[in-house]
Amino acid sequence: MRKRFYILLSSLFIVFTAYTQENSNDSGYIVYTVVPKMMNNHIYERTSDTAIINQYIRDYETKLTKYFRLSFNKKESFYESANTNSNNPQQVISKDGSVNGEVEFSGASKSEYYTNLETAKWLSYKGEYAVEKSIDTIKTSWNISEETKVILGFTCNKATKIQDINHRKKITGKDKVTTKVKSKTTVWFTTEMPAKLGPAQYNGFPGMVLEVENYAVKIIAEKISLNPDVVIDINKHKDKKIITSEEHKKIINNKYGLKN
Repeated sequence: MRKRFYILLSSLFIVFTAYTQENSNDSGYIVYTVVPKMMNNHIYERTSDTAIINQYIRDYETKLTKYFRLSFNKKESFYESANTNSNNPQQVISKDGSVNGEVEFSGASKSEYYTNLETAKWLSYKGEYAVEKSIDTIKTSWNISEETKVILGFTCNKATKIQDINHRKKITGKDKVTTKVKSKTTVWFTTEMPAKLGPAQYNGFPGMVLEVENYAVKIIAEKISLNPDVVIDINKHKDKKIITSEEHKKIINNKYGLKN
């Protein structure tokens, strides 16, 4: 009888351990640093001194670098900006995932995103509205290569996408002109964290996105807290009016007297 009891207990322990390991990376928090790239190249017109140029770029990036936090579970996530006086991303959240005292997460802003994998939709919050979009079809629009690298202990795969964007450049003595240019976006995601989520609108990949780089910004995961001992609150901003991208465009055009 006792032998059967121990066999049953051992079996339950094995099942529980396997379940825990399988689901150990399904929820948590990730802190990202968001580093903007210098869009205006006027510094190159003023000097050819490499040391001065590099220092200027470092100062520019340091001044504008911000922290963001992704709260996630298997099905949904919320990405929000964090205002902090700390220059150390390790201090943005504690080991259990809770927010440290020096951090204050912002209210609704254009830097907040809610993603729901079950509905295949994501929302970006703009004032009183939540602009709804569909999750990108990764297989058809992104090229996933066999190249890998390790980020914070997680093996990541590389995905790239090239698309046309509008580029505005001021010609000396003339108004700015808009041209179409090719822009490359590189994403690094890990299947070791099965939630198909990531910062901002970068979701729907085969795993969690830990790094993004495009022509305007670089987003880098700096700290990961998995299965914290606190309840993860996915802030959905249910009080926002959900509208489409086209509806939002019309609202902005009407506000400024532009043609739809």
